[in-house]
Amino acid sequence: MRTDQRSPVLAYLRRIDTKLDLLRDEMPEVKQGLTGVETALAGVHLSLDRLDVALERLEHHPALADA
Repeated sequence: MRTDQRSPVLAYLRRIDTKLDLLRDEMPEVKQGLTGVETALAGVHLSLDRLDVALERLEHHPALADA
């Protein structure tokens, strides 16, 4: 008789182990994707900061003071 047939707990633990192996294999790809998202978000923040500075300059421009 196979061990799996005698012990459903062992069979269950083996399935969990297999799933953990799959997750471990996928983690580098997930981390790489997350790094890309973080980099893109940093670029968006930089662009927004630049727009904020430009808007401040426009708001305080002497030619637009009376507008």
